[in-house]
Amino acid sequence: MQIAHDAPAPEVVVDEQDQAAPYFVTAVERGMAVLQAFTAARPELNFTEAGELTGLSRATTRRLMLTLRDLGFLTSEDARTFRLAPKVLQLGYSYLSSMPLRDIARPHLETLSGRLGETAGLAVLDGAEILYVAIAMCPRLTAVRINLGTRFPAPATAAGRVLLANLPPAALDKALAETTLDRAAGTTSERVFRDRLAEIRDQGWALADSELDDELRGAAAPVADQDGRVTAAVSVSLHSGRQTAEAMQHEVIPQVRNTADLIHADLTGTPRTRP
Repeated sequence: MQIAHDAPAPEVVVDEQDQAAPYFVTAVERGMAVLQAFTAARPELNFTEAGELTGLSRATTRRLMLTLRDLGFLTSEDARTFRLAPKVLQLGYSYLSSMPLRDIARPHLETLSGRLGETAGLAVLDGAEILYVAIAMCPRLTAVRINLGTRFPAPATAAGRVLLANLPPAALDKALAETTLDRAAGTTSERVFRDRLAEIRDQGWALADSELDDELRGAAAPVADQDGRVTAAVSVSLHSGRQTAEAMQHEVIPQVRNTADLIHADLTGTPRTRP
């Protein structure tokens, strides 16, 4: 089963009044806004459409898009309608490959995946979404397939709930303001969801039971950095027919938490604390 998530992105509007720093280069901001205007729901844009999404004039948008095309970040067959070019991926993969945490986590994820016979991953929070920065894919044909760089709504996933649960209050407020709670979050009540996040923070793990997808279950545990801040989550995803939620609490979650501890220990150079 191939998992993919492409949530519609909000309009990327350039607001020059918010940029008061003397070093700030408005042209760079505008170029990035144009790139961010392309989404799975909007794979092709012309000058007018991109201008409306970014709040830039058509003339400015035209110059930016033609420049980005010449640099290899956009492609066009007719010089009127544009798409993102493969070169854009270089930016994302450069970020992923430069993460020490990713390199530290990879062997532990592979061990976890091998022991459980399921797909394991490492996710970070990006706004109101999670982003998978490392994946250990189980070779079993029926295992859940998650691609490197896949995004999901944070409230709908075990990894996302772990990461949200460990945010400072102001950051949590901001993240929840950027999303809408629905069935995939398990509740549409923000108060109920916040109560569940408090439980997750206290117990140190989260379980998503057939909420993002009726056929999927997930378990996750937090990974803290040298300063004790939770910056990532280890997760395991499996088809609901493989194990019940109750069985996962006894068989999967302890191993997920142990893996998170091992990654934290390697990241910080400290011994494991959980028996």
